Amino acid sequence: IQETLCNGELGKAMVLYGPLRSGKSSICTNFVEHHILFDRHARRPIWGILYSLINAQWDNEESIFSELAGRFCKKFVAQFQLTAPRWQDYEESDPQDRFRLLVQECVAQVPHSRLILVLDEFGGAIESFENKTLPFRFFTFWRELLYEVPQLSLLFALPTSAYNLLSSTKFSNVFSFAQNVKVRYLDEIGAQQLLVDPLREQHIEVHPTTEALARRLTGGSPYYMTMLGQQLIELLNRDVYRQLITDDELLAIVEQIIQENTGNNFDFLKLELQNDEEHRILEAIVELTWQIKQSKVQSKVIADRLKRSMSIYEVRQHLDRLRDGLILDEIGPRSNPYYSFKIELVRRWLLRHREFFAA
Repeated sequence: IQETLCNGELGKAMVLYGPLRSGKSSICTNFVEHHILFDRHARRPIWGILYSLINAQWDNEESIFSELAGRFCKKFVAQFQLTAPRWQDYEESDPQDRFRLLVQECVAQVPHSRLILVLDEFGGAIESFENKTLPFRFFTFWRELLYEVPQLSLLFALPTSAYNLLSSTKFSNVFSFAQNVKVRYLDEIGAQQLLVDPLREQHIEVHPTTEALARRLTGGSPYYMTMLGQQLIELLNRDVYRQLITDDELLAIVEQIIQENTGNNFDFLKLELQNDEEHRILEAIVELTWQIKQSKVQSKVIADRLKRSMSIYEVRQHLDRLRDGLILDEIGPRSNPYYSFKIELVRRWLLRHREFFAA
């Protein structure tokens, strides 16, 4: 992200997408707060602002642009100790025109800088459009702004469900100017940095098999890896003499998470599933893995379970979509692969809380 948005003579745009609870907001926050660095080659300052549209489902353009302008000017003043214009200083009635002029006036004072505008939870804007509050021109505005302000780079972050709509014929090629980047879960090194290193700084060791178990349970999801880390900290606060975390402690924490019925930590599935067929497929996988006492099941077995409501071809189509959406993992030969939950902790929670499928 840093190389694409910060380097080069002209600003660029990226769309960062992935399932809910995959760490997109954390990536955006850390990028703006810690990884926007001074470009030593261009000898220019690089600054950025993060604005979340998570609660914008009913917001209009005036509301969004006026609040964004306030955040923008506050960051500009803090960054450069220069005077920023005010939203109310402009006579233009069109909020797009006012925001465009405000951005241009600010960057004109630091012409050699690079501005990174991060619009997190951009799915909120799409919901507002579907609620007939935001006009379609709100989405075409960003291409225009990027071309009119060469110092500007844009980063849009949104969940897979909203990205699918953004990629549909309804929006045609509105965001074709942006590079699409799919969020991937943590690898072994990333998982260690997130879970093990902070504990090691407190002189607490995590057994190597336990670290591997944590990766398997979370699938490398930063959200669930952080959840396990928080629960481990609570455990350590209760047992201040403990210096080693083993599988027993980790599994006890997982059981506690499942028993507490913390549905808010798992309800992302309701938004990520696109139809009833995907809902039934996940339910079938949960039931089948419980019956065979394994965490994975073959596609033909799943199709046989659902043959009264879906053809084998339809089942495979939905399994492919769930795999691409980072909900399922595919293992083995393409002719008859095994499928398992990308995040094993989610499967275990669903196994305990079958009411999810009845909702």
